Formats: sequence, structure tokens, C-alpha cells
Amino acid sequence: MRQRQSIIALLLLVLLALPAPCRGEERLLVYEEVVTGGADPATPLPMLIAIHGLGGSPGTFQRLFTAWSDVPARVIFPRGPAASGRGWSWFATEIRHGTVVKVSVEDIRSSAARIAALTEHLVRTRPVVGKPVVTGFSQGGVLAFVVAVLSPELVSGAIPMGGWLPPELRPAGPAGSGRAPIRALHGAADSLVPYLRTKEIVEALAAAGWDA
Repeated sequence: MRQRQSIIALLLLVLLALPAPCRGEERLLVYEEVVTGGADPATPLPMLIAIHGLGGSPGTFQRLFTAWSDVPARVIFPRGPAASGRGWSWFATEIRHGTVVKVSVEDIRSSAARIAALTEHLVRTRPVVGKPVVTGFSQGGVLAFVVAVLSPELVSGAIPMGGWLPPELRPAGPAGSGRAPIRALHGAADSLVPYLRTKEIVEALAAAGWDA
């Protein structure tokens, strides 16, 4: 019994002695990486962080990018942390009759922070050219907005698609000098995430001095 306690105590000491980055690596999001344009994976390349939507996955979202035969890039597809149907989700949301009525801002903030942490890790460990660009569709579009306004120093630009920015996460003041350009894309006939909501967000960001 005493020997078992000694072994457990020794293991705890070893774990506590590990540097913080090693203990945190396991918290990084699961992701898939694709190099397009026939480029050599060991070559420094522009990086794109591509975030899938509700019920999507890295594999399904890749189909939009793997046909880039003439665009050499390193495309990173992070996976949402929660299972949703046959795919994954980034934050809890409630949809009634095709309309989003409730979302978890805490989940959005948490997922955006984890994407930011993954981005920092990849920039340190992959050969890249410049800062990454972040994009995403639906829930991924929401996160592309959030990463751009909460961690603008990490990315060179953001392209949210079919997303919006919750009021609680909108920047309170004008954009700083390190702001990332935001180019939002949205279908005018979108019945789930209204186009006019996103249009108002982009106009408000531009009025506050953001390059949106």
C-alpha cells in the first residue's frame, strides 16, 4: 500500500514538473491539414483556417478547397468540440421552425479562444508565409467574425460566410492598429441567419473604424 502511494506521488510530481505547453497541448482542437496546388508540405505557404458549420466536419468542408489546383496553400480544418448528428458543433444553439432563437455566447467565446490557441500553435510549428486568414460557414462564420474582432493580431484577414456577430461579442470601441480586414459573404435569401443582420454588423464595424 505504501509503495503504491509512493508511485502515485512520484507520478504527480512528474506531471507537475512538465512545462505548461506540454500539459496544454492535449487541449488543442482536433484538426485536419490539406496542402493545395500540388505544393510541397515542407515549403512555407500561406495558411487558411477553415471552420465548418453546424453538423459539418473537416472532411465535408474540405471539398470546397481541395479542388484548388493552382492555389498553393496550407488549409487547416479544425473540428468542432461537440458531436451533432453525423458531424460536429461549435456552440449550443436552439432552432425553432427554421429560425435561430437561442445561442450560447459562452460556447462561442470558448470555441473562438480554442481556435485562436490552435492558430498560435500552428504558426509556431508549421512553415507559413505571413499571418493566417480565417474563414468559416454558418457557425464557422460566426467564429471567423469573433476571432477577427477578439484576436485581430493573430490573423491577416477574415472571411465569414453566412455568419453573424452576437451583440455581447461586438467590440466596444474603435479598431486598433492591428485590426484584421473583414470581408463577409452572405446570401440575401438566407432564411436561418438573416442577411440584414449581417449587413448591419458589417456597417457598424465599418462605422467604428474596422476595415469591414
